[in-house]
Amino acid sequence: MSNVPSTTAAKCLSFLSANQPLPADAALSADIVNELDSVRLWLCDHPVPEALPLLLRVFGEGDGLGVYPLIEDTVARFPRDAVVAELAAVLEGSPDATRYWALQLASTFPSECMVKPICHLLPVLDHDSRLAALTALEAIGGDEARRCLTAWAQKEIDPELRALISDIMAG
Repeated sequence: MSNVPSTTAAKCLSFLSANQPLPADAALSADIVNELDSVRLWLCDHPVPEALPLLLRVFGEGDGLGVYPLIEDTVARFPRDAVVAELAAVLEGSPDATRYWALQLASTFPSECMVKPICHLLPVLDHDSRLAALTALEAIGGDEARRCLTAWAQKEIDPELRALISDIMAG
């Protein structure tokens, strides 16, 4: 959808505030998805600081009918330090679907401040979220991430994820 000129910071903040998080894909309407996409596009050109925490908590179950993966481009328009701080906060206290997307974004915005929350989440994450978490830890790198991966390798029961941990540790 094209960026509608009538979009304003107030409209973006209002929409995002009202959708924390959005419903699962099965319950999403085309109007809501189109509005999210308009907000996302407007924020690419106008990265209003107050929108960042709301944007990172908008994710519901699924992929937002294709819009959630595009939010990374919008998030990239905000100051990196602000993104990292908000991602760490999302990892520490958000619904599962929201955390999943935060873990995806953590690979793009790697920071050592996310290692501890990611490590604490590993035991409660589903397969896809653990995969995203392990990928984020690989992107973050460093001693603390390596210690986390070493400790988790002893507990991981999924063969695919065990192999990924081995590959990360070998690399």
